[in-house]
Amino acid sequence: MAYRIILRRDGSANWESQNPVLLSGEPGYETDTGKFKIGDGSSMWSDLDYYIGSTGGTGATGLVGATGATGSVGATGAIGVTGPTGATGVTGPTGAAGTGPNTFYGNQTIVGGTTGTLIISGYSVLNFPDDPSAATGGIPLGGVYHNSGALRIRIA
Repeated sequence: MAYRIILRRDGSANWESQNPVLLSGEPGYETDTGKFKIGDGSSMWSDLDYYIGSTGGTGATGLVGATGATGSVGATGAIGVTGPTGATGVTGPTGAAGTGPNTFYGNQTIVGGTTGTLIISGYSVLNFPDDPSAATGGIPLGGVYHNSGALRIRIA
């Protein structure tokens, strides 16, 4: 002969309102939640924990979701230190020689090999304070002489 076992059962609201004490080992099943508690013979329904069976293994990881929107742009950082000055570039070729007369004001240096007419203006205020030997050495005004590694014209 077969035996039928029927568990004590009711809706969760009725279990809470009646708050019975289940016998030790007596199961109480909530028909609306599918949960149950097992009595200890002294605790009221509300003081019993729901029965939780052993935890099963971890399931497979789900699919990766869509990438979210790009965030806002952050603040601009501080300006960095200025780098060292670069090396001096190669000197370019000398330009073509000019034509026509040149006028010089004050002391001028003329590179050797220059030809043409030299016009000296304002000579009444020019002199050679570091070269008094031109006047005392008998060099006439307008005279050309060599001194201190330079070709000079006496103008004072």
